[in-house]
Amino acid sequence: MFPNTALAIGFILLANFISKPSSYVLGKVAGILLLLYPILLTVSEVFIGLTLSQHVQNTPIGLEISAQKLFYIVFGLVILGISNSQKKHNE
Repeated sequence: MFPNTALAIGFILLANFISKPSSYVLGKVAGILLLLYPILLTVSEVFIGLTLSQHVQNTPIGLEISAQKLFYIVFGLVILGISNSQKKHNE
C-alpha cells in the first residue's frame, strides 16, 4: 500500500509541476518519489514473501528486477533532469 501511495503522490505532484512549471520543488519531489517507488515496491514484495513463507524453513528470497521497475527509475531521473534544466534556464 505504501509504494502505491508514493506513486500516486508522485503523479499528482508531476501533474501540478506540469500545470505550474515555475514551481521546481514539485518536479524535484515528484522525480524522487518516482525513483523511490521501485525500491519501496521491492521491499514490500520481500516482506510479503517472507510473511507468506514463514511456515517453511530455508526458503530462498528472490528479488525481481523488471522493465516496469526500471521504467519508473528512468522516468524519475527524466523528471529530475527536466526540473533542474527548467530551473537553470529561468535563472
